[in-house]
Amino acid sequence: MSGHWPPRRGRIAALPLVGALLFVGTPAAATSAASHARATCPFPHAKVVRASSLARVFRAGEFLAGCSRDHKIKTIAHEGSLEDGMGSEDYAHVRVAGTWVAFEGTGYFLPITESLVTVVDLRRAGKRVEKGTTGYSNGFRLTAPARIVHLPSNVHVTDLELRNSGTVAWIQSDPATGQLAVRVRTRHATTDLAAGADIDPASLHLKGTRLSWMQAGAEHSARIA
Repeated sequence: MSGHWPPRRGRIAALPLVGALLFVGTPAAATSAASHARATCPFPHAKVVRASSLARVFRAGEFLAGCSRDHKIKTIAHEGSLEDGMGSEDYAHVRVAGTWVAFEGTGYFLPITESLVTVVDLRRAGKRVEKGTTGYSNGFRLTAPARIVHLPSNVHVTDLELRNSGTVAWIQSDPATGQLAVRVRTRHATTDLAAGADIDPASLHLKGTRLSWMQAGAEHSARIA
């Protein structure tokens, strides 16, 4: 993405916590760094995963984090072993539209996997990075997602699209039966649009409000909110 981010209109003042996080040392050094630097999103050297004109999502240690134009950093997902040692978790199919973020989060508790389709509004959910931390992961608190859909055990997402209204659509696959399904989650409900073993698992496409996918060699579509 080229140009200045965020847009110059509505620019927000610097976030003092950035200096505290990135320059751990004497209080004077942290204060000086914070007072001379603009707030940055993402942190320097963090890898941007997805971005829109209003928000960015990036990797921060073991966490997936994001921020909108207010520069408040929010945690979205975690990747790695669980603290109790009973499994691990990761994320995939990350999408950003406006200030909304959607992704598939999966927990591995072998031989079972549990997947969730999660949607977060970066304008509302989340906590700031805690002051005085020494690294990315130490300073984050996982946030409650705005919307979440639990998939059946061992069912996973193969493709995902997101609207700037927060509506999310995805194709899910059940390896045990060979069946796939196209589903949509709006603010109010989850709807099944199609099902069958003949759905192309990577064919989901969104343009405006028109969602399309391939099934039995033909294109199908539906309007979503």
